[in-house]
Amino acid sequence: MDLTQVKCFLILSETLSFSKTADKLFISQSTVSKNIKQLEEELQVTLFDREHRQIKLTPTGRYFYEGMLKNYNQATNLINSLKDYEKQEKARVKLGYSNIPFEEYWIPLFLKMIKGMKIDLSINFLNLNSSPDMKKMLKDHEEDLILFQEDYFANDSEIGFIPLINKGYSLIAKKDDPIALNSFVDLEQLKAKNLIVWDMEPSLPSVSRLTSLINKKAPRSRIKKVSDSGIILTLVRSDLGYGLVNSTLYNRNDNDLSYIPVDTGIKMNYGFAYLKNTKSKQVIDRLIPMAQNAITLVKNAW
Repeated sequence: MDLTQVKCFLILSETLSFSKTADKLFISQSTVSKNIKQLEEELQVTLFDREHRQIKLTPTGRYFYEGMLKNYNQATNLINSLKDYEKQEKARVKLGYSNIPFEEYWIPLFLKMIKGMKIDLSINFLNLNSSPDMKKMLKDHEEDLILFQEDYFANDSEIGFIPLINKGYSLIAKKDDPIALNSFVDLEQLKAKNLIVWDMEPSLPSVSRLTSLINKKAPRSRIKKVSDSGIILTLVRSDLGYGLVNSTLYNRNDNDLSYIPVDTGIKMNYGFAYLKNTKSKQVIDRLIPMAQNAITLVKNAW
C-alpha cells in the first residue's frame, strides 16, 4: 500500500466517481481504477460495490475510510511539520564545565545522545584555579549552563539549579596507608592529621561547614585549603597529608590512591546552574533528561 493508493481511495470514497477522482488527482481514470484494484488485492477485501455503473463503499470500505482518513491527516500534518522543523535554526546553548573526572565519563555519552537534536551545544572549559566568577558568567550570558555544585550559587535569587547527583565528601589516602582499609572514615579518626581540603575563593558554604566540623571532631588537625585538585593529589602522594574533596572528584584511574567516604553528614548537589530568566529555558528542559540518562548509564561503572 502506497500513498497514491491511499489518496485514490480517500477521494473516491468522497466523490464516488472515477472521473471526478481522476480530475482531482490529475491522473487518468484507468490509473485510479488500477490503484483501487491493487489496494483491494493487497488488503484482500472489497472496498467498493460496483453495480450499474455506480459505486458505493462496502461496510468494510466505510470502516477503512474512517480510520484511514484520520491517519492520513495525521501523516500529512507530520510531513508538513517536518518541513518546518528542517527549516528551523539550531538552538544555541553554551555549557561551562570544569572537566572533573566524572565529567570525562558522562559528558561524551551525553553529547552523543543529543547529536540528532536541533541543539547547537558548545562546551567551554572553566579553569577553577583562576577562581572564575561563574555567577557573573551566567548573568553576562557568557554561559547558559554551568556544571558545578549547588552551594556555590546559594542565596542568588536570579540563578536556578537543576540537581543531577547528590554526593558527600571523600578522603584521599595512599593505598598503602592503614586508613585506606576503612570502608568509610569518621572525622574523629582524623585528629592531629594534615588535611588538604579542596575549596574555592570565596570559600564554599559546604567547606565552611566541613572545617567547623573538623575543628570540633578532629582537634589539632591542620587544615590547608587548595583550589587545584591536582595539587591535592601531589601532596597526598608526597605523604604531606590527606585530601578531603567532594566525592564527584573521585578518579578511578588513580591506581595508587583510595577515595574513602567520610561521615560528615554534609551532602552536596552537583548539576546545572542557569539564569532563571534565560531565553534558553525550553532548550535546557530538553537537555536535562538526556544528561540524567547519561549519568545513570555511567554512574555504576564510575
